[in-house]
Amino acid sequence: MKLESRRQYRQVLLILLLCILASCRGNREEIVLDLPMTPPLSRKNIGYGVINVSFALIMEEPGQKNQASSYGRRGSIVEIQERRFITIENRTELWVLVAGTSQNQEDENETSRIQGWILETNIDIYDKLSQARTAAKAMNP
Repeated sequence: MKLESRRQYRQVLLILLLCILASCRGNREEIVLDLPMTPPLSRKNIGYGVINVSFALIMEEPGQKNQASSYGRRGSIVEIQERRFITIENRTELWVLVAGTSQNQEDENETSRIQGWILETNIDIYDKLSQARTAAKAMNP
């Protein structure tokens, strides 16, 4: 019995080894994925934001110590183009790349262009422009 079980064990191992070797030999075709342009992949922006502080500095690069390029006013609607985590001195901050316009509260015809990085805590983020417009109206009655 012992001899027969050893023989069966060897036969099973030999069959497994042959199966493994046979599966590795074949020519494999390279599969190319052609993904459809669905909304998450094709959108120019990843959402909309409304500045939630009186004046928010818009920086040229993410980080508190970088040069400010402009500022945004409370209620200004901006497109969010990118998000980036920045770690400075063991503290992690989320910065958001935005583009849009800031409207002067006293003269509605006067606007300034906003383009740069803003600290995420200074902006409320929405998926749709209509949601951002509703929030901006509520901030500036």
